[in-house]
Amino acid sequence: MSMRECEKPAQESGHPYRRQPRWNRERQEDRQWLCSHGGQVAQAARKASVPHRFRRMPPAPEVPVLQGEIRGYADFMPRGWAQDRAVVADAQTDCVRPRKSSARLMSNGIDQSQFAGNRSGSSSRRHRFPSISIPARFRRLALCIREADAYSEQADMSDPNELLRTRLEKVIVEGGAAVGDRAAMEAFLELRLALEAGMVRAAEPNPASPTGWRVNAWVKQGILLGFRIGQLQAMDYGLSFIDKDTYPARRFSAEHGVRIVPGGSSVRTGAFLARSVVMMPPSYVNVGAYVDEGTMIDSHALVGSCAQVGKRVHLSAAAQIGGVLEPVNASPVILEDDVLVGGNCGVYEGTIVRRKAVLAAGTILTRGTPLYDAVHGEVIRAEGDKPLIVPESAVVVPGARAVSKGRAREMGLSVYTPVIAKFRDEKTELSLALEDLLR
Repeated sequence: MSMRECEKPAQESGHPYRRQPRWNRERQEDRQWLCSHGGQVAQAARKASVPHRFRRMPPAPEVPVLQGEIRGYADFMPRGWAQDRAVVADAQTDCVRPRKSSARLMSNGIDQSQFAGNRSGSSSRRHRFPSISIPARFRRLALCIREADAYSEQADMSDPNELLRTRLEKVIVEGGAAVGDRAAMEAFLELRLALEAGMVRAAEPNPASPTGWRVNAWVKQGILLGFRIGQLQAMDYGLSFIDKDTYPARRFSAEHGVRIVPGGSSVRTGAFLARSVVMMPPSYVNVGAYVDEGTMIDSHALVGSCAQVGKRVHLSAAAQIGGVLEPVNASPVILEDDVLVGGNCGVYEGTIVRRKAVLAAGTILTRGTPLYDAVHGEVIRAEGDKPLIVPESAVVVPGARAVSKGRAREMGLSVYTPVIAKFRDEKTELSLALEDLLR
C-alpha cells in the first residue's frame, strides 16, 4: 500500500479496520479548517497586521482579499511580515496565498470567535492556529484577532488615524513598562512614518474650534513615547553626534521634491516637509513639525517641534519658530498660509499668526506679550486656553510702551511690545511680489 493510500479516509482506502496516525488525521482536519476559514485570516491581516493607511482596500466590500502592497514598510511592520513580504492577492478566486506555497485560503464567512482559541474537540497540544506547512506569519494572525476586535469596538474606523490613536493610548498608559516592548515600538514607528508622510499632525485646521485649530494631544504623547523608549546611540551623517535611536536624522532624495542646500541643515525624523520646500544652510526642523508647500526656511532659522507652517511662508534669516511639545494639550506655534516672518523674529508659546500677516524684523511674540492694534485701538492678549492670535493681513512691527507706575515710571523707562502698524495694502503686496521673484 502506498503512503498516499494510507492518508485517505478508512472507508475510501479499502481498509475499514486500519486507523490513520493521529498526526495525519489532525493535519487533514487542519487543512480543511484553514480552507474554510481563510477569509477571516485575510480580514485579521487587514485589521491587525497591516497598518490601516498603508494597505489597499479590496475592490468591493464583499471580496475578502488582502492586497499585497506592503514592500516599502518592512521597517515598522511586525517581525513575521518583515521576514517575507511576498504576499499576493488573487481576486479571481477570492483567496489569499503566500508566494511559493500551495496553501489557498478560501472565504465562507465563518464567525471570528472560532479563532480566539482551540476548536471544540481538538487536542490541547494543538496550536491556536493550525500547525501546517504555511509561513509562520499567518499563524500569528489568529492571535491578533481578539485584540483587533477590541480596537474596533473602541475606534471609529471612518477615521483612518483612530486605530493608531487607540494603539498608542494603550501603550502610553503603561508608562515605564513600554521600554523594550515590541508593541510600543511598532506603534511609535507607525506614528513616526505617518508624521513624515503628513497624514498625522500635532494640530490641524478645525472650523468648529474657537481658534480654528484642533490640537491632537495623542500625537504629542506618541512623540514623547519615542523619547522614552529610545536608547542613546552614536550616529554618523558626515558629522558625528549622539541622540536617541528612535529619532535619527531624516534622509531625503530627489523624489521628495525638497531642496536642501548644502551647508549644515538638518531635519529630524517625524517631521513633514512638502514638495517645493527650500532649506538654506544652516537651518533645522524638529520632530512633529509640519512645513507645507512653497515655504522658504532661510539661514539660521529654526522650526521647533510640532510647529505648523502653512503654504508659501517665508522664514527669514535667524527666525525662531518655537516648539510646544509640553504640555501636550497646549497649542503649538502656527503660521498660516502666506505669512512673512522677518529676520531675527521669534514666535513662541503657541502663538497663532493668521494668513497673510507680516512680522517685521526683530518682532517677538509670546503668550505674555500684549499686541497693540494701533489701527483699531485695541489690545490683543492671550486669555485662558486661548493663545495670542495675530489678525489676518496684519503688519506687526516692534514697538515700545511707557511704564505707567513704580520707579520705572519715574525713570522714564519703556518696555518692548509688538504693534500692528497697518494691514496689508498695495505697497505691501508689491514688496511681497518682489520677494517671490527673489525666491
